[in-house]
Amino acid sequence: MHNDIINESLIAREIDLHSILNFELNSIQILKTLKFILSTSHLALFFLYQHISLGQSEMKRVKKLGADFEFVMQLCNDSESRGCSNAPCLSMRIYSTNHDSLIDQIFICSDFDSLFSEQFLQIDDYNFDGHTDFRIRTKKTTTRIERAMGCTDFIHDYNYYMFDPLKNRFYLHLISSLRQVKIDRSKKMVVGTKYNDEDAPSNSETPTSYKYKLIGEGLKYCTIAPLTYPEPNKYFGNFAPTYRILDGRELRTISYADTLIAKPIVKNKNGFTFVKTRKIHPPNIDIENNPNIGYRSTYSIYRSSDGHLLTEIIGEYERIFDTHSDSIYAEDCNFDGFPDLAFKDEDKETYTSIYFFNTEKHSFFEYPFIKNLEKLSIDFKNKIITGKNTAQAFEITKYGQLRQPKKKVWKAYTFIGPTLRYVKVQTETFTPKRNSKVKTQYYTYNNNALTRIRKREFFRFSDSL
Repeated sequence: MHNDIINESLIAREIDLHSILNFELNSIQILKTLKFILSTSHLALFFLYQHISLGQSEMKRVKKLGADFEFVMQLCNDSESRGCSNAPCLSMRIYSTNHDSLIDQIFICSDFDSLFSEQFLQIDDYNFDGHTDFRIRTKKTTTRIERAMGCTDFIHDYNYYMFDPLKNRFYLHLISSLRQVKIDRSKKMVVGTKYNDEDAPSNSETPTSYKYKLIGEGLKYCTIAPLTYPEPNKYFGNFAPTYRILDGRELRTISYADTLIAKPIVKNKNGFTFVKTRKIHPPNIDIENNPNIGYRSTYSIYRSSDGHLLTEIIGEYERIFDTHSDSIYAEDCNFDGFPDLAFKDEDKETYTSIYFFNTEKHSFFEYPFIKNLEKLSIDFKNKIITGKNTAQAFEITKYGQLRQPKKKVWKAYTFIGPTLRYVKVQTETFTPKRNSKVKTQYYTYNNNALTRIRKREFFRFSDSL
């Protein structure tokens, strides 16, 4: 009897132990299940957010294809993220599409606002050297000058990575340090502002910002000009530019080797040879100590049959890294059957000046009435040249001060027909009391003089064209 009671007690205790053990095991299993669900939910939410932002079907690996390279982006692992402190770390692997091989890996510290932006990665040739580059949108700390102008402590801007074909790698380009970067592909030019973040007195003669202008293939030529000064030098500082050469990744001063004369441009047209050359101006300048040099373009016109020099025209002053680039246009501009020489900036529609061929003297000259006109335009189909005269002379008050003239006069000229014989002149006069008034007169042009004619004679000739 006593043994039965002991056995029943042991069995009851065993049942209680099994119940307790099963309860603990079930609790642990439930906790594990809940932890898994929560972890999965967090990952799902994170990758869903990443999917919405980057628009990729694969969450952990985002690809973007360029002309020469394939860019593969993914978040860094723990060991790779150490260099970014608490900021998100992105691993950028770059593969060559030609050889299907990994050529570079770049780790980028960013922020989630930039990382999940549609414009986060952009691919293009940003230094105009024929190779694919890319830029990354990231978070940058502003300078004290920017903050004094009302900027926040941080801004979102781009870092530019250029491809180095010699090292077969990408590098961070110096234009990444510029603000308000503007890229002009037609001129192969990048312009941006660099703010001075050095501690200097408010009345210092040190500029607070500089304008950088990089030009040419590889952005080789750089002009640096002070943009702003602190008081009291705000308007009276030295704003003259200095010139640098981008040698590899560093800027250096220019030397004689950088100022070699450009290869002449030669064009042949109807028995004439037109040659354009650039020469250092002035020729005796001290390039090593004063790098603010310039050029003069010289236009030489020869008779093709015997090489006789007919005319030599000295062009306008051009700075060494200026974007001005006129071309030789050897066309019949006055419609008399002989080629003339017209100067036109490659990036503009209008001409700057025209030299006409004189059949009697076998030389080239400018028409006095066309020489000083602005926005010269040539319509070769309808045989018309148009231009304007908008310059206004300042008036001098009784106190010896300059002021805008009370009466403003503009003239618009239209030259038509062979040798530009017929001319229409529209004179617009503006006064504050009478506003604008336009008067039209008609002339014939001969021997560098204008002779008045009747309106019907002008239209009879123009209609015959």
